Amino acid sequence: PEDAKLDKIWKICGRDTEAGRLMYQFYGAGAKPEIKYPKVKVKSAKQLEEEKKAKEEKKACPQKAKIEYPDPNPMPERVNDAIKYVPKKKSKGVIEKELEKEKRAPLLRPKPGCNRAELIDNLQEEYQFSNGILPKSVQSTAIKFSKEKK
Repeated sequence: PEDAKLDKIWKICGRDTEAGRLMYQFYGAGAKPEIKYPKVKVKSAKQLEEEKKAKEEKKACPQKAKIEYPDPNPMPERVNDAIKYVPKKKSKGVIEKELEKEKRAPLLRPKPGCNRAELIDNLQEEYQFSNGILPKSVQSTAIKFSKEKK
């Protein structure tokens, strides 16, 4: 709470006076906070010697050490790299065979143009009295007209 009061004390004098500027330097926003660092812990010579002895005691006997040997029949690694699926270069003979097949294949010509107005008329005649494509509201009126004509 006292620090909060000191943070604003410079505002009373203002920064235009020398006293206000000094107070701002000490207590204002630009003042660095005080950092309290923990004390450095230093090990004594006795503690270091005890640690060395503990490490030496933990070492296992070399005759009893477990040795790991590689597996005599390892399974081959199955690697699915993307590079396996990239097509390789083709030889000249393979390319020539492919070109010969394309030359022998019959040409598929595009469909000739058609008269759209004629197609529309044909569709209208075909589906005028059917029950498949048209909505129910339109179908019922089409059925009534077809019964009257017959």
